[in-house]
Amino acid sequence: MKISQASWEAYVSTLAKINKKAAVMTQAYIDRHGVGDTKRLVDFANEVIKTYGSANGALACQMYNELARLQDASVPDAEMAELPDYPEVARAVYGTINNQHSTIPATVERMTKQVGADTMLKNARRDNAEWAWVPNGAETCAFCITLASQGWMPASRAQLNGSHAEHIHANCMCEFAIRFDRETEIDGYDPDKYYDMYMNASDDNDSVKKINALRRELYEDKKKIKYKGGLSLHGNNANGSMKLDIQLFAEKDIKNQKSASLKRAIRKYEKQIKVHEEKIANPEKFSWWAGTDERRKAGLKKHWEKEIKTFNQNIDDRIKELKKRGDYDE
Repeated sequence: MKISQASWEAYVSTLAKINKKAAVMTQAYIDRHGVGDTKRLVDFANEVIKTYGSANGALACQMYNELARLQDASVPDAEMAELPDYPEVARAVYGTINNQHSTIPATVERMTKQVGADTMLKNARRDNAEWAWVPNGAETCAFCITLASQGWMPASRAQLNGSHAEHIHANCMCEFAIRFDRETEIDGYDPDKYYDMYMNASDDNDSVKKINALRRELYEDKKKIKYKGGLSLHGNNANGSMKLDIQLFAEKDIKNQKSASLKRAIRKYEKQIKVHEEKIANPEKFSWWAGTDERRKAGLKKHWEKEIKTFNQNIDDRIKELKKRGDYDE
């Protein structure tokens, strides 16, 4: 079974609105009252997190139950994870005040988002389900891509820091997806693509260096991309957001690009095709290939072949445009 991209994005967008509302309310409080009365600020943050964290957790429960229903999984109704307690909120707020109080709204947003992620993992562990970290939105970071590259795996304490899901941050629309059988997929979620991005970010085998290299690469790509709406790392969606690949160019904007830009893009795509063809022909030249399982190897080859097809189509589109202008040299 495949969960539609539209359904999944409707879910994560609703969660994001809840999280963002918590941040907006906190900022409004700070704008009005400042941060001088720390006790009052902590009290307010705690109430915001309780209110919007509960909404976040309740929606996560609904999604979990719906996923179970769609997959005919005989599991109990989902239970919401515990909300952060007052001392935890206080430590987070005081720590933020001491370092940079302008990030207090982001701290509240993160703790609100945490409840939904904790809820998904809590019930997945209870029911021996599998989870995957699915990228969404404009703020997908290098570490999120690295988590997404791990694909589906048994829910366990490996992704828990105490009782909380690890690596939850503000301004992020990535979420845990849950499945109860290996036939279920989230439409557009392609862990092999993210694994390819991670492994090729750096020739160094050190994971920290790879993540840092990927972070720099994503930053440079964002500077080059003109887009409307949000960015989705796993596909195009109805609100006009665009698929983000390392070599992304705004395809809809071809007619508005200068001929020199189109020709540079063609050369870049041709170079990427050669790189992918070399990967397919001689994958063993990469040091990480030997340690990759056979299923992932097959997935990567399929992904590279798909990329080559896409690159060729992008080249053809640009050649057609150049020919219309009478500016293409055979």
